[in-house]
Parts: sequence; structure tokens; C-alpha cells
Amino acid sequence: AWRQILFYKSGGRSSSGNTRIEANNRVTLIKETPRLPIIIRTCSQTLSVQYALRNGNSLSLTYGKRIVRPNYRDLNPFVYIHDEYTYDKGNTLLRPELSDNLELAYIHGDLFRVGLAFNYTKDVIIKSYLDQGNYVVYVSPENLSSRVSVGPRLSTSQLPLTSFWNVNVSASLIYNRYRLPENYQVKVNKRWTPNIGISNQFNFARTWSAELIGFYNGKMAAGQATIYPLWQINAGIQKKIWKGRGTIQLFARDIFHSNVSRMSVMTPTQHAFIKERMDRTVVGISLTYRINRGLEVKESRRKHSVDESKRINLWNL
Repeated sequence: AWRQILFYKSGGRSSSGNTRIEANNRVTLIKETPRLPIIIRTCSQTLSVQYALRNGNSLSLTYGKRIVRPNYRDLNPFVYIHDEYTYDKGNTLLRPELSDNLELAYIHGDLFRVGLAFNYTKDVIIKSYLDQGNYVVYVSPENLSSRVSVGPRLSTSQLPLTSFWNVNVSASLIYNRYRLPENYQVKVNKRWTPNIGISNQFNFARTWSAELIGFYNGKMAAGQATIYPLWQINAGIQKKIWKGRGTIQLFARDIFHSNVSRMSVMTPTQHAFIKERMDRTVVGISLTYRINRGLEVKESRRKHSVDESKRINLWNL
């Protein structure tokens, strides 16, 4: 005979900060901004229930509720001029995001986890593009009415394919739906987005190892913007030296120079296409030496993966 065991846990977190923004003559302003006190508070609550099945497998149901206020920089009223057509500025009138997250997952021992995740966010904060005429666009964070995100997810631990080859896979197919303001010709921006990441580890001998990592992000809806697919491949090979105390590594990131940001943007009056190419390709060599072996730290794995992003910083999107 066997029995099922029910586990549950809950928790909450709250943090706050305080800062001031003062107008001065060292930056360009749209209009004079008085001294503005800003208080940022972030609150979250989670509840997780896990039902143990036979053979070490389990079912997990996780619910999280989160209130997120914007990052300091998103509230900054000063203007940064990229060029004569593109200005960046913050928005002191941003409202907090209110999000509900739900995930149902099946956990197969320590091998893999597959689940279905749902997220609803009210007053979602997203980078917006404001057409000011004369071909000038202000890039600023704004509150949209809502965002709905739902889709399946898969993640694995280190799966041994052969005696020298381990692989780790994460994949998802996410549907994002943004409701745009009423003055837009298109009221909704929605799209299914596939994402996959694969990490390969190779151990050829006691002193030689290699790694090959790649990811692909499909076409994605993001507020007013539609972001086009991008991908990247990194690789590295290393050798242990000096009786295992030293390591020499040769590595390369973005080998095929493929991580290029492209997007189309909708404004109330027109469509625009943006292509941004940053040279992210890096080739290098590193040498490390361990003075003391120290204590072994066991790797910890999260048992649930409801999205709880950190304070929003839209400028890095």
C-alpha cells in the first residue's frame, strides 16, 4: 500500500525605500520639477501546496500575489537625449502594478518539472513610445490597463545523455496579451512566444571539460512593441592545472553575432521599426588559482517558479 502526503507553505515579504528627486540645472527638463518625495514599497504573498505521489513524484500548486511600485529611475522626471529624434524620461505619475500568479506543476523526482502558469497584471508598467510630432519620440514608462500571460513550461535538471555529456533544458510557450489605450487604432497586442534554452556540459577527462550554451526567444508582444526573434550561442573549454588548484579557460560569447534587437512599435498615429545592434561578441581567456579548497556548497533548486520579478527597471529592456 502507498499513501499520498500533502505539504503546504505560505509566506510574505514587504520592503520599502525613500528618496527625493530635485530639479537642477545640470540636465535638460521638459518643465521645472519641484522637490518630489518618493516612497517605494513592494509587497508579495505566496501560498504553495505540494501533493506527494508514489515513486518520489509530486504535484505542486502555487499562488502568488504581488504589489510592485516602479523603480527609482522609472520615476525620474529628467530627460536624457539619445539623439535629435529620441528622448528618454521617467514618469512621476506611475501607479503600482498588481499581479496574481498561479502555477500547477508536475515534478518528476529530480529529473524534470512541467507546469502550466498563469499571470494577470493590472496597471502593468511597460516602456511606451510617445509621438510628440516633428519625428520626435519620447520613450517613457507608462501604465497599461492589463496584461494576461499563460502557457506551459518545462525545466530539467542535469540529464546525463552519455557518460561524458550532461544537458539542461528549459522551454516555454507563453501567450501574452496587452490591452492598449483607447486612442490606439489597435486595442490589443497579443502573441504566442516560444522560448528555449539548452546548456550542455562535456567532461572529456579528469582535467578537460567544455560547455556549449544557447537560447532562442521567439517573436513577443511587449506593450506597444512587438519584439522580433533573437538567439545566441556561447561556448567555452577549460583545463585544470597545478594539481587541480588552477583552471585555464578559453571562452566565446555570442559566437555568431546573432543577438540583435529588432522591434516594431505602434503609436496612436503611426508605426515604427527599430533595429539596435550592440556588439555583444566576446572572446577571451581566463586563468584562476584557488588558494584554499574551502567547503563544498550544495546547489539549491527552487521547487516552485511563479514569476516574482524584482523591482521594475524598464530602462534595461
